[in-house]
Amino acid sequence: MAAVEDTTVQVTFEAPPGVLQVRAGRQSQLIEHGGGPGSVVIEDLAPRERVLIELRHGRAANSRQVAARTLASPPGAQLSRVATISDLHLGSRVHGLAKTMMDRSGLADPAPLRCARGAIGESTAWGAQVLVGKGDLTQNGWATEWHQLGGLLDRYAKGVVRLGLPGNHDTPRRRNIEPAAGLGRAGFPSAGLTSGEPEWHDLDGVRVVAADSTVEHEAWGTLSRHHDAVLDLAVDAARSGRAVLLCLHHPLERAPVQLQYPRGVPWAEGRRFARRLAQANPRCLITAGHTHRNRRRRVGPVLHTEVASTKDWPGVWAGYAVHEGGIRQVVRRIAAADAMGWIDYTRWAAGGLWWFYSPGRLSDRCFTYRWPTRSTRSTRSTRST
Repeated sequence: MAAVEDTTVQVTFEAPPGVLQVRAGRQSQLIEHGGGPGSVVIEDLAPRERVLIELRHGRAANSRQVAARTLASPPGAQLSRVATISDLHLGSRVHGLAKTMMDRSGLADPAPLRCARGAIGESTAWGAQVLVGKGDLTQNGWATEWHQLGGLLDRYAKGVVRLGLPGNHDTPRRRNIEPAAGLGRAGFPSAGLTSGEPEWHDLDGVRVVAADSTVEHEAWGTLSRHHDAVLDLAVDAARSGRAVLLCLHHPLERAPVQLQYPRGVPWAEGRRFARRLAQANPRCLITAGHTHRNRRRRVGPVLHTEVASTKDWPGVWAGYAVHEGGIRQVVRRIAAADAMGWIDYTRWAAGGLWWFYSPGRLSDRCFTYRWPTRSTRSTRSTRST
């Protein structure tokens, strides 16, 4: 099972060429499949509905069944939708710890570009009003890579508000363009990078904030650059009745000692910030990239998610449906036919351990979160706690 929402289920499969029949409850559809890995989304389901899905190729013996249960809807009406992509690594040519995995498909476009194209097109078709690029959008921080990203966004994300932030791969010593200029070349607002302010955009029910967590020439992160500005934005959002979706590149570390690779924001700094953010606006969710894996956990009082890369296994993008009383996260696998073969191949990284490590549990990827109802405090108390 790849992904569930309150009214949809995504199932991925591998099958030979031919017609694939998909049955889910009373629904039935036929798919002309070109062979290899594929994806189907079953729609028009009910919240918390248990459904048995059957995929049949040819004879009845060539069938597979999987059971799924849709999520509960967050309380209240749906107000807006946001999508995020991260770790595109446009310009990369190899994958794996030993850098020996290469795309041998023979297709004209490199694999990271095909994956990014699928993620952008599918997330905007899902209904995203804001698309956030959460860092490591390029491999080397080169102008040609930023230009490539801009071309994708101009073609597949027309009319969608863009917010972007750099990752450590966008800020290496070998870069030939500064991150602010690169983001601007790709069509993201980037004035905040030079002014010390995060980028943000208001939708019904939510303020989407993109904050730079990079450290010059380093892989780990910090919140110091935008710390106070994010808290001010959170307080102001609470006053206008909005929740906060905070997008970072680096996740907040889980423990005082490093338990994961690569390093994120140090544990003590992250916990202090999470407490102050929750005081500024208890209706908040932090989402990050960087680790190329899917995880969900609490950091102090704040719910925090990590979302895997677009360019390697399991090859995903994330969607956030904001309701009056909560938010729903869905992490869908990229379904583009020209990307799925490469994505499946990359699961063999790290001796095959990547197949199990990166996806996380279904509940890490897809969940409904009801907003807390605790009252907020002032900006001054937020900074002095």
